[in-house]
Amino acid sequence: MMPVLTALETKQLERGRLVLREAVDELAMGSGAFTGVLLVESEEGHVWDAILDFQSLPERTPMLQKVDIYRDEEQAGGQRAISVAYEMRVVSRTVRYALAHTLSPDDRHLAWSLDVQRKQDFEDLEGSFTVFPREKGCLLLYTTRVRTGIPMPDWVQDLLTKRALRGFLRSIKSEAQRRSEAASRSAKPAAR
Repeated sequence: MMPVLTALETKQLERGRLVLREAVDELAMGSGAFTGVLLVESEEGHVWDAILDFQSLPERTPMLQKVDIYRDEEQAGGQRAISVAYEMRVVSRTVRYALAHTLSPDDRHLAWSLDVQRKQDFEDLEGSFTVFPREKGCLLLYTTRVRTGIPMPDWVQDLLTKRALRGFLRSIKSEAQRRSEAASRSAKPAAR
């Protein structure tokens, strides 16, 4: 469900800017919940293409070094199970984690959680994307809750949330819009 936005957040969204809310757990270092909302001027299909293009994430997200899709299967009810191993560089440390994603196309929803069958550098990580088509473009809702289990200074948390997360979400928006523009150009008849 789309969160209720303040008047200021609504203006921010209408101006094409990311609305990002964070709730950091001060008692548990490396823990927090994040909600991001973006207006993407693109058709829904291009938004999903950008979200599900896991292989290009290292090109679009500088901290992410490696991605390995090790499972991609159709499931009952039209769902799709996609499991992906990630490797990212955080300051001088390599962090590895694997997520089990469930795509529910009818609900316009992709949810993920840690793949408990794999070794993880996080204690807990879960989240989702939901796409809400509008008359012009889509609203993209991103939610995540993370517990790293690793004490980290505030500046490292800021690096992950204020730079990396914002960059990741903006990359999805720009990639979806790039794909939409490319499709529009190729659909136009050639000039004579």
